[in-house]
Amino acid sequence: MLLGALENAIEDPGLELPEGGRLQVRSLIGAFRHVAEKGSQAFLVEQDPAAIIRPHFHPTPQFQVVVNGSGFLGKRLVEPFDIHFADAGTPYGPITPGANGLSYFTLRPEHTAVTFWMPESRAAMKHRPGRNIHVRFSPSAAAAQLATLVEPHDDGLTVFGLQLAHHENFSGPTALGSGGQYYLITRGSLLHEGKEYGALSVVFVDPSDGGFEVRAGADGLDAIIMQFPRASRGARVLT
Repeated sequence: MLLGALENAIEDPGLELPEGGRLQVRSLIGAFRHVAEKGSQAFLVEQDPAAIIRPHFHPTPQFQVVVNGSGFLGKRLVEPFDIHFADAGTPYGPITPGANGLSYFTLRPEHTAVTFWMPESRAAMKHRPGRNIHVRFSPSAAAAQLATLVEPHDDGLTVFGLQLAHHENFSGPTALGSGGQYYLITRGSLLHEGKEYGALSVVFVDPSDGGFEVRAGADGLDAIIMQFPRASRGARVLT
């Protein structure tokens, strides 16, 4: 099990895009650029209004969650807290920020520093693309403690929204039989082993860890629970 807090994130020097604009990246779990890095990977991308990211894909599945600003992912308007899942080898984009920029987390069960740009990387795809799934987490005072946002797929893929009150406890769904889980705290705080983790902290739960025991802070907690499929499906990528 790994926890990452935004205040302790490692700030990347930033990226100047060939088409113009700049990205700032802050890594909470794992390193952004290191090719030899192993393990899970969680980082926050802050994309200025001029920075348009071309369509592309990666060799690992991933979730992305918008946390600030607005923009377009492909032709779809995205705002906080829109969630996007892409299978390994599945193209998505372009990512086009709005006038105030766009900030989002990228969450992966396995580290990668590889990006395949489209359409020139089409030859690297040996099979048809997999899933592109979009859903939004909209907390509500009348909502149940745990709400299903993406119904479970046969390979374990699923997404939940979690809302807890003052110092409320919750036993998370098991990660056994999945590709691992991420918790992203969107409001309030998480208490764990004597430390408090505020909004925009992340937790990665390895499949071998089973479930995660959650305790909310004094102001309660809202979180998104994102579970990866057991194995990537759809396109197979030559790396």
